[in-house]
Amino acid sequence: MTQSPLTLDDQQFLNEAARFFRDPGLVAKGLTWAGKPVEAMQRRLPEKARSTLAVVSEKAIRKALIAAVKTIPKEKEVLDRDLESLQSSRIHRAMTTFTGAAGGIVGLPALAIELPVTTVLILRAISDQARLFGHDLQDLETRLECLMVFTMGVSDGDGMSMHEKTTASYFATRASFVAIMRRAATTASAFSAKELLRSVEKGTNPIFVKLIAGVAEKFQIRVSQKFIAEGMPLIGAIGGGVLNYAFTDFFVTTARFHFGIRALEKKYGENVVQNYFGGPPGPIV
Repeated sequence: MTQSPLTLDDQQFLNEAARFFRDPGLVAKGLTWAGKPVEAMQRRLPEKARSTLAVVSEKAIRKALIAAVKTIPKEKEVLDRDLESLQSSRIHRAMTTFTGAAGGIVGLPALAIELPVTTVLILRAISDQARLFGHDLQDLETRLECLMVFTMGVSDGDGMSMHEKTTASYFATRASFVAIMRRAATTASAFSAKELLRSVEKGTNPIFVKLIAGVAEKFQIRVSQKFIAEGMPLIGAIGGGVLNYAFTDFFVTTARFHFGIRALEKKYGENVVQNYFGGPPGPIV
């Protein structure tokens, strides 16, 4: 048997990542503990509610994309990655818990205002994970990859083996978004920062319109969970703050494993990491 070049620590990290993407927890599985799978309830929502959720989701992702294009987080020396990752996660969970609680006072009508703010805050937390694993946030493609994290963990896993679910919920998502991310980053290089920001805000650049639509379509599933859960007597009583805490924790953990895997791919090569993880061989991102 050929010995893996991966260190024991790196193997442990990949094993933890594989377990997470196979079974990412209650939020990603649809809050089935609340009574009925959210996916089934989502299909029974009135057409007007589904249309509203689609609009709100797209607005939130557009705001996040504007933040990704407009703002470059400051680079800082990483002294203790695990500690800094934990601190960042705690700070952003606290902030989104506050925005969720504030929105919960008003109720579901506040979702259109609260969600874009929460989404941008979560994007900041995702960006922190990318930075802590050594990815260059000066690079627009890296910042767009942070946006892609909002699409992860959404898959049709019925009838799949554990191996297939891991692939479907992670590597397949990467494969489906890599081309459009790279096209968007290449397109952006032809514009000044001001022109690019204006085109994203007004929706006049086709490739960014497509990117927003693709991410928003996946993100809408998460928003539907939030919408439905906050409307349930028990969950609604707890409030939007608890839900936002769970959502932030899910996306930050997703980002930690994603950017950690990407860092290991740069270190060992994509085939080595993806074959060990259980994904398809060959370059994806």
